[in-house]
Amino acid sequence: MHELLSWPVIKRLYECACADPQFYEHLQKDGEGTLLLAGLDIPCDAALHTLESMKDTTYEEHPYFALYLPRVKDILAETERRLAPDNFAMQDYFSLGLITKKRMCVQNSLLRSHPNVRYFPVIFELSEGCSVGCSFCGLGAEKLSKVFFHTDENAALWKEVLSATRELVGQAAGTGVCYFATEPFDNPDYELFVEDFKRVFGHTPQTTTAVADRDTERFRNFIRSISEEDMYNAAVRISVRTKEQFYDIMRLFSPEELSDIEIIPNNPESVNRYAASGRARDEKNAVYSISCLAGLRVNMAAKKVTYEEPELPCDEFPTGERIYGSMPFTDAGSFRRAVSELSERFLRAGIKNEDVIVLPDGVHVEINGNEAAFFGDGAVLRVTGNRFFTEGVKLLSDKGISLAETGKKLYNSDYVMNMFREKLERIFEAGYLRCLPKELF
Repeated sequence: MHELLSWPVIKRLYECACADPQFYEHLQKDGEGTLLLAGLDIPCDAALHTLESMKDTTYEEHPYFALYLPRVKDILAETERRLAPDNFAMQDYFSLGLITKKRMCVQNSLLRSHPNVRYFPVIFELSEGCSVGCSFCGLGAEKLSKVFFHTDENAALWKEVLSATRELVGQAAGTGVCYFATEPFDNPDYELFVEDFKRVFGHTPQTTTAVADRDTERFRNFIRSISEEDMYNAAVRISVRTKEQFYDIMRLFSPEELSDIEIIPNNPESVNRYAASGRARDEKNAVYSISCLAGLRVNMAAKKVTYEEPELPCDEFPTGERIYGSMPFTDAGSFRRAVSELSERFLRAGIKNEDVIVLPDGVHVEINGNEAAFFGDGAVLRVTGNRFFTEGVKLLSDKGISLAETGKKLYNSDYVMNMFREKLERIFEAGYLRCLPKELF
């Protein structure tokens, strides 16, 4: 009868098995050496028994995973609470998040199996580019070129930007990260900016780093500064670049220090799959965007706000991002104007008359009589109308068309036009249509 190991230890064993598929085999051949490499001081037979038991039981049955699943549910529930409608000052951003999730799940069936997929209305960046250059970077981050330091002047602007964002978009803006296509610890003052963020939004923003081993004391102090509640809600993740780095991290940090930190094994040997986006655009990888943003990207180093939404990675959108437009800002006033103008020009929670309506990449339509069937990746939506409806759908499926143009070509009745609009709105909200501002064409 084997005694149950502690949660931090079982978590580490699981991570070792994910990062290094040969870990179990190494344990059998050299238990002491392998456990030393993994930073574990436990009997080898206990480690082997634990890994064997993982293979033979479901998540619900296994005593260790029984501790893990409730936590996942709690984290998802907290995310849902932060993204609730009441936390949006601009309700269109709430609707956009729902529509974007439906569209991305229509375009890629893999995303439908992930209940934690969410799209945030705002993200922040505290530098331009990234010093790390991960081979799997789905956003294809450029080389580090500029850092936004926490000077008195910059700190004042940062606080004004955070407060304005909270006022204009809502408390839900606090779901956004402060790194995105950057390495957070490239900024030597990252911790100070995070403290300011927490004062405005009430919690620590989620942080993912690929360099936890670059300055171990800095990282150790950072995780110690985060509240127990925020750590529980997945405040920190480590992205692993190589197997060697993985074992370095295991050696440098105890299982207890990393018990609340998610380890993401992105090394080539791991069981993880890359998204075919950015630098990882490879036919062997799954084609989906890693972007969690549907809305505003605020780069403090460049003093620029960009509106963007996720797309399936392709030649036109190699990083899985559709960039609609950007505006500069220098102070709180110009930042507010940029947010308001970009949202008015590009945010679509419904169809406007002059917008161009197109099929999303990977979606096609088949007409059968008065029925239009919209097919995504293993998903279908069937809508029945009349001949005016199907003729209008044919027009938009060819190369896209606006409601205004459709009315001129097909309809001479406000009643028929309104019926057509209502059906298109339903299809759009279900994720089977894209509604793009005319100025993009």
